[in-house]
Amino acid sequence: MLGIWSGFHSFLIHSPEIPAGRISNFYNQQGIALTGRVTSFARQYPHKIRITVNCRTIRLPQNHTHSEPLAISGRIHLNLYGKSENTFRFNDHIRFSGPIRPVRNFGNPGGFDYQIFLKRQGILGSVHTRADKVQKSQIHSCPSGSGSFRYWKTPGTGFMNLS
Repeated sequence: MLGIWSGFHSFLIHSPEIPAGRISNFYNQQGIALTGRVTSFARQYPHKIRITVNCRTIRLPQNHTHSEPLAISGRIHLNLYGKSENTFRFNDHIRFSGPIRPVRNFGNPGGFDYQIFLKRQGILGSVHTRADKVQKSQIHSCPSGSGSFRYWKTPGTGFMNLS
């Protein structure tokens, strides 16, 4: 009994809490929209394009308690399928939707530990979506009377306040 008790407390001591704004708090949630900045060059695969995105904000589904975008942090792999008019380049600001999937290993006992490899690079998950569903835009700052605020501009859809 003492071994179980000490093992449980050891787990609590060595398992720090995940900060509230971490992307890993939103794994597998449907209906979310993310904004972020592309931090890698596009990698071409036979059936997809993969880019790394440093996520900035998340908008939860309408039925959730928060309707405004929340600030988040964390890098993900964004896997794009199909054709798009946009080409995504390093430092582009983009908006996309899809559930964030946690990184997982391939299930080969004694094989390469892909999960630890990506975590060491700061990549905490992946999103799979169609390339034509990703919007490319710019983050703008505007001065206001008491400071400044940031907004997102997407052609044809107007502005979204990010402050």
